[in-house]
Amino acid sequence: MGMSSVVILVYVVVPLVLAYLLYFVLRKAIAHGIRDAQRAAAREALASRVDVP
Repeated sequence: MGMSSVVILVYVVVPLVLAYLLYFVLRKAIAHGIRDAQRAAAREALASRVDVP
């Protein structure tokens, strides 16, 4: 009985922890990517605004 509870704990808790860590890392990476994309878009808009007399 104790062994099966340990197996259930491992098969339930470990994937949850790994999924949370993966979500945290991906969220940080996605936030950085969105910020870089916004910066690039602003730079392109500024450049096109400067090009047009």
